[in-house]
Amino acid sequence: MHTYKILKQIGQGGFAQVSLISFANGSQAARKEFHPNQAQPLGLVEIEHVKDRFKREVFILSSINHPNVVKVLTSEIDLEPPAYIMPLAHATLADDILKIREYPIKNRIKIFMDILAGLEAIHDLSIYHRDLKPQNILRFGDDYAISDFGLISLDKSQVSVLTQTGMNMGSDRYTAPEITSELKFASRASDIYSAGCILHDLTTQGSGIRVPCHQIRDQENPYEWILQICTRYDKNDRFQSVRELREAVVSTVIPGSNQQPIQGSPQESILADLKAKLSYDASFLNKFLGFLESSSHIDSHSVFLNLEQVMIEKIIAVNDLNIISRLSHAYSKWLSNNSFDFSMCDVLASRLDIFWNITDPEVRSNVLLGLLIMGTNHNRWYVEQKFVSRVKSCDQLTAQRFLLESAVRRQQVSAAINHLPNSIHFNRLELPTIIQQGFVSYSI
Repeated sequence: MHTYKILKQIGQGGFAQVSLISFANGSQAARKEFHPNQAQPLGLVEIEHVKDRFKREVFILSSINHPNVVKVLTSEIDLEPPAYIMPLAHATLADDILKIREYPIKNRIKIFMDILAGLEAIHDLSIYHRDLKPQNILRFGDDYAISDFGLISLDKSQVSVLTQTGMNMGSDRYTAPEITSELKFASRASDIYSAGCILHDLTTQGSGIRVPCHQIRDQENPYEWILQICTRYDKNDRFQSVRELREAVVSTVIPGSNQQPIQGSPQESILADLKAKLSYDASFLNKFLGFLESSSHIDSHSVFLNLEQVMIEKIIAVNDLNIISRLSHAYSKWLSNNSFDFSMCDVLASRLDIFWNITDPEVRSNVLLGLLIMGTNHNRWYVEQKFVSRVKSCDQLTAQRFLLESAVRRQQVSAAINHLPNSIHFNRLELPTIIQQGFVSYSI
């Protein structure tokens, strides 16, 4: 265990306090220690219960390796009281929020994408945050990461009073109505509610005041309809996944930009057909793919860019492996040869990842190549991390196909694989053995 000196207390929450510590080499970090700070003292049974939850938080954080989730540097859960050491943040989102509102909207949405990336990482493990708010989102340099899982202090929140008055700041402005009385009702949808409140903080043009546990109404906000869906009272009526929310947010950024097809062009006609049809048939899709495969990257760009999640899902629903394979190949190749802003990278990666549900080696290999090359071309952690997650768990046939395709695109893949250690600290030894050995054979 590293020796360190506790310098001063720098934060305090409902169940913990955070101290600044210094190591012998002069580096600094933050140490979070279990410490109930309730308005009404808890009994011994309640304290032990919350302490167990604190230890569980440390265990959860220790098991996640994601740039948008706060890392555990050292676990001290065997001490009394339990604690852990984490990187020292520069600020919280709550500290930054007023300054951020002066940024261009795309810069603010990039921050929201960081939050969604971290949230999706824990949701993929069937973990719910339950206390997502600006105070629990930490900034490291220019990037944000989520922390403080589920140790919300509801006993002192007086939600019943606050719902009648509205507030300027505080936890309850972010708490989904279904978990104000029982945290056991937490779900992905309750975190989506909180994420919607944070999106409102980032994009409001007014005071930011809202009524806790109510649906957000903000007519001057360009994302109002998204905010409304996120914060509906019935959790079943909200977005049900981070992917759905991300898709909706970015689709609101794009309209009116130069990424839309030219009026009267073949691209506009194709997209209109894709949007209008409730379902697709093989004949229609073969014509659609024929256009994509015979067009230049420039001519097909607006079609690919506006090929939304629901369209891809309807194409897959036709259940024609030839069509699915052709589209995944064309889509992956397009991603590998174009540039996008960070927010769009996340959405496009999420759309490509839909093809992973097809258990076909060629299709899955296309997904891996697209994620790897686009992610490293843009140095986008979210996309790179998604590639790592998929490649580490892929089956042998997919690994073999990915290896063959990598050999064909050796220069691109080699540059991408060599980039990963500097970006997300990925080691080649984490790759499946067959890919490691093949990369050596092909000098990748």
